[in-house]
This record gives sequence, structure tokens and C-alpha cells, in this order.
Amino acid sequence: MIVKLAVQYEQQRVDKHDDNNGLLYGIYHYDVPKEDYDTDNMFNNEIVHVEWYKTVEERNKMLIK
Repeated sequence: MIVKLAVQYEQQRVDKHDDNNGLLYGIYHYDVPKEDYDTDNMFNNEIVHVEWYKTVEERNKMLIK
């Protein structure tokens, strides 16, 4: 099962001078086994896809799809 998590680049970046070309609002897509869904272990699974957006509004539209 794929679970989406909203993230901000400023919290994920390694280099504080890197702005990810202005794409600051992201979505991590996790591949979560059913037994881990809605548990403390849910986001300890593999990130299988990442998307980045310029605005929080763009990102949030994609979260509800």
C-alpha cells in the first residue's frame, strides 16, 4: 500500500545553501505493508517516490489524489 507524507525541503536538505531550485514542498511516497499501516512503524518503510512543488497549494492538491 502506498502512503503519502507531506514534507518540506528545508527540513530534509543536507546543505543549508541548497534550495532545490525553488521546489520546497514535497510528497514522500512510502511502500507500507498492511501490518504496518497506522502503527508507529508506518514511516520506517521504503520511500519509493518523491515529488517536489513550488507552492504548498500545488503539493496539497496532489496529496488528496
